[in-house]
Amino acid sequence: MRDLERLLQLCCESARVLCGHMESLSSDLYELGRNMGMLSKWEEAVRAQSGTYTEAGYSAAKRSVDCKQLSVASARQNAVWKTAAVKTAASLVSLHDCYILLVSLHDYYILIPEAVAALEERERCLEQIHDLEAELAQKQADLNKTTGSSKGPVGGRDRRAYTLTNSVERLDEQLKSCRDQYLVIKQRNMEELRRLNLSREQDFHAMMANFAIVQSQLMQSSADLWRNTARQFTGETGAGAAESGAAQAEDEALRDD
Repeated sequence: MRDLERLLQLCCESARVLCGHMESLSSDLYELGRNMGMLSKWEEAVRAQSGTYTEAGYSAAKRSVDCKQLSVASARQNAVWKTAAVKTAASLVSLHDCYILLVSLHDYYILIPEAVAALEERERCLEQIHDLEAELAQKQADLNKTTGSSKGPVGGRDRRAYTLTNSVERLDEQLKSCRDQYLVIKQRNMEELRRLNLSREQDFHAMMANFAIVQSQLMQSSADLWRNTARQFTGETGAGAAESGAAQAEDEALRDD
């Protein structure tokens, strides 16, 4: 249980770091798109100063268009990654937890200390049983020794035997009660662990499948977007227009899933 708790903690931390990196990349893409947009406007101003039909103006116009294309692509990629970061976090967290408290992993990480505490309660009960058994054995040995001894006053031996007999009976009752409690705790622990393992199997499978789907959609959408942008730079406008619609459909699917 301690090992499971430690491993779940590591998975939670890795998932948080992953989502943080995805958000950072989204922010970087936004800044790249914004700066490329400003550079495009600056090149457009150069074109206006140089004259549209001059060689310098024509070159500035082409640079402006290239910068704008990359700016638009970066802005779209920012939207894709921003959506994917939220969906990635959601795929790793529970149905009712808010974003960034990583769902299934987080829920199970919270449950593990409770399971460990329950097992520790069982161990404490078992230790108490062993202590009572040792004390009972000692009292029974003292009682046998007292009743079998002929030394000392008879009245003193009888009083000691009476006291020891009461102690043995009391310890017997305590030991029986403690054993019954131990069986109840043990049965409850086994049922809770069985239920936790079955639930973990189902929840983790669903979580990992959802995570894989989100990552697949993200990579496909990103690949389509940059392939379309590359074709625009190489002049394949027909193919680029066709794939632009496909990439937009992928983006919308990623947002809606």
